[in-house]
Amino acid sequence: MAEVVISEFERLQDTIRQFHNRKVNLQFSDIGVDNATTKRGLLKSTLLIKDKDSAIMTVMRMLAFTSYIDDDRSYSIPVADFQSSVVFKPQISLTFIETSAAAKTAKRQRVRMVCSIRIMNKDVEDVLQSDITTWTNEIKLAFPKAYFSIKVETNTAIEIKKMVLS
Repeated sequence: MAEVVISEFERLQDTIRQFHNRKVNLQFSDIGVDNATTKRGLLKSTLLIKDKDSAIMTVMRMLAFTSYIDDDRSYSIPVADFQSSVVFKPQISLTFIETSAAAKTAKRQRVRMVCSIRIMNKDVEDVLQSDITTWTNEIKLAFPKAYFSIKVETNTAIEIKKMVLS
């Protein structure tokens, strides 16, 4: 019996194909296998990585999926322009994560969003415990079951005060 030799490239591409196609199939779970009769079915077929795809085609399919379809996209702003105006300002970060039950009902992965706010009218040197308590109470009123952190940056270190609200 001949031994099958799989190159490192083939193994990597096969692993990428399996993980990527699992995400595509999950996103298009309402469409059957090989259903190219609708626009959505054709899109699913286009995004699925085939076994015979070249490396470039694999990357193109992944890029198309993550750029236009995937719910796990992240958006950001240019760091250099923004950072100079907010350095040493207190920051509050809120993380919102969809419940597993809601994601399961929608037949997709959980949606996660991080929202970060800078308190622009204060410097970190001016932040008092009473300010943190005030911000905490305002967040508790708006989001009674949220997890959040308040970061107070100093010249030497970052002190992170985390709170879990019940």
